Amino acid sequence: MGLSRRRFLRSAALAPAALCVPPWVAGCAPATHASPSDAAAYVALEAPAPGAYETRNDPKESRRSAHVSSEAESVAEVNQFLARNLPADADYFVHISDMHIGGGSESRYPPFGDSGLEFLVAEVSPTPRAERAIREIRQLSPAPAFVVFTGDLSDHGQPDEIEQALSILASLDVPVHITRGNHEWHREAFLHAVSGLACYEGARMGTMGFCYAFDGLGARHIVLDSEEIHTEGPQFEWFRAQLAALGDTAGLVYIHRNLKRVGYPPSDYRAGFIQHNGEDIIALLQQHPTAQWVIGGHVHLNAWRTAGALNLVSLTALFYSNDDAYTTAQGYSSLYAHLVCMRHGAVEWLARKRLGGSTAIQRPTERDLLSLV
Repeated sequence: MGLSRRRFLRSAALAPAALCVPPWVAGCAPATHASPSDAAAYVALEAPAPGAYETRNDPKESRRSAHVSSEAESVAEVNQFLARNLPADADYFVHISDMHIGGGSESRYPPFGDSGLEFLVAEVSPTPRAERAIREIRQLSPAPAFVVFTGDLSDHGQPDEIEQALSILASLDVPVHITRGNHEWHREAFLHAVSGLACYEGARMGTMGFCYAFDGLGARHIVLDSEEIHTEGPQFEWFRAQLAALGDTAGLVYIHRNLKRVGYPPSDYRAGFIQHNGEDIIALLQQHPTAQWVIGGHVHLNAWRTAGALNLVSLTALFYSNDDAYTTAQGYSSLYAHLVCMRHGAVEWLARKRLGGSTAIQRPTERDLLSLV
């Protein structure tokens, strides 16, 4: 299940020109608004907590001037971190998100949407940024058990962009599990592009979207399609059945869109940006105490929110971060990956690696722990 260098990736037969205009406005679900007081609760993964493993905050200096180390230095740093913090009876996986291949200077299609930041990255190519991330992951020692990529392989949802992103991920020597992002707006084109993957189930996915589950590191991993999951729809019922089957097994859920606002008003209050039925998904998850992690991307920010015992963790994009897009053209300072340590079937710790920088185990901030339900 997933991708590997040896797996055959079937080429999409659809011509890029056939898909060049996405239904940006019509395809957006209405936003779920709440009290303005939540908008002030910006959350970054910065607060450490005492424990058996080393934790620290990211440097406070602006990333505009932050040192970006060489790939060799960056890989040596994270491998030393793993040597110090990965228990002998544990393993880990890597999470990355939002390549946006075909965006910035690579764009050959009309803009997918207008976040107001496109002009800042118009001359930036996302491909070398993604390739650097993959090169660093390939050099991790020990190697991760697998990699999870949480959506937006492409910038315009075009078959050639998706194909290129899949080929970049296929250079990894470990299985890769992907989710669909909102930029993969054309379901049939996306499903055709990924039909060579081991997780592909054409008949079921054609009805309910790109959702599937896999087992790994003693846990059940459930991949949802944020663009197709509706509270009264077949994917939601499939998800309900997956959770009911967990029993005492830990469940980790991957979905591209954010289930709750992350405290960044330009995204939180933009129509269609937050998952339209996020509250329903959270309510269902809270009925299953062994499912405590929801991991995704989409918002182009590092954020951690809580809803009771549920951890809602977002990772910024490999392309650019909404809070420091102005630095993107100057280097790789906003490239991040999550390392998630699993021990005895449960999450032991989650660390954030700044590629070209440091690695630190993250904890929710005190504000996060004031449940947002």
